[in-house]
Amino acid sequence: MLFKSPSYFLYGFLLFSITSAFADGTQPLPSLADEGLPDAQYDYGMRLINGHDYKQDPVAGRQWIEKAAKQGKTEAETQLGKMCLEGEGIPANVAPEDSHDYKCAKKWLKKGAANGDKKAYYYLASMYENGLGVQQNITKAFKYYQKAAVAGDSNAQNMVGNYYYYGITPIQQNYTSAKDWFEKAAEQDNLAAKNKLAGMYRLGMGVPVDTNKALDMYKHLCKKGQQTSCFAVSDISEKGK
Repeated sequence: MLFKSPSYFLYGFLLFSITSAFADGTQPLPSLADEGLPDAQYDYGMRLINGHDYKQDPVAGRQWIEKAAKQGKTEAETQLGKMCLEGEGIPANVAPEDSHDYKCAKKWLKKGAANGDKKAYYYLASMYENGLGVQQNITKAFKYYQKAAVAGDSNAQNMVGNYYYYGITPIQQNYTSAKDWFEKAAEQDNLAAKNKLAGMYRLGMGVPVDTNKALDMYKHLCKKGQQTSCFAVSDISEKGK
């Protein structure tokens, strides 16, 4: 087992007390990041990216995330891969068309996936689905979406549901399987999956027609700000189906 410095063991306590530390003017997190602690580097980087407790600075945030990734911090590997994929944390003088680095994305997402990170699976799936820096391969995309879905990622569960719902080649259309995955995603309040389920009950796709259930689901989604669901509520109320 590798020896860990006292600073490492103190990190959990210090991170827990960060809020109170800010109140008296001290800032332990940057100091811990400077010491080279990957957990602190990742946390500090994410706070800079999101503007949480510090002035928002995605460029500096990405730099700290990269430091943590290079030390094998799984979440940092995936986050760096995502940022490379989506062109985030790039200096303002870089042209938008040059901001995406798919080679970087693949490298770091593969590392995150090797450590079982569900978000790394999801972003790799997106790369293969859309042919971003890799040859488009729907079979591989589905495989990675499945891995992420099984690991509990609601967006991936919704995507797997879509593959079965539409019968995206080479996946055969299967409304029962689609419903199962949409329900898993819906349990995590995935609105896209809930919308698909409402439509299935409204139209009787793989399930008996249940207009009342569909209407209840659409009303819930409408309250969440889903305008298409508001239209569905109005349509069902007017037509009765």
